[in-house]
Amino acid sequence: VEKYKSIIGVLSDLEIKMPVLAVGGIKIYDVNALMQSGIYGVAVSGAINFADDFIGAYQDFYDAVKG
Repeated sequence: VEKYKSIIGVLSDLEIKMPVLAVGGIKIYDVNALMQSGIYGVAVSGAINFADDFIGAYQDFYDAVKG
């Protein structure tokens, strides 16, 4: 999360406006802090595809991103 905050800060300082996605190893408990860091969204695959209830996992991530 801290690296994403740093990246968002640098882009802001440089007045670069572009969507930044968090990718790789994202867990449901990471989403709130990541979204608060200023990122645009998350790219999630393993946490959904390997979940016992992938539909429920998708809904959990969707709800977490939408806040």
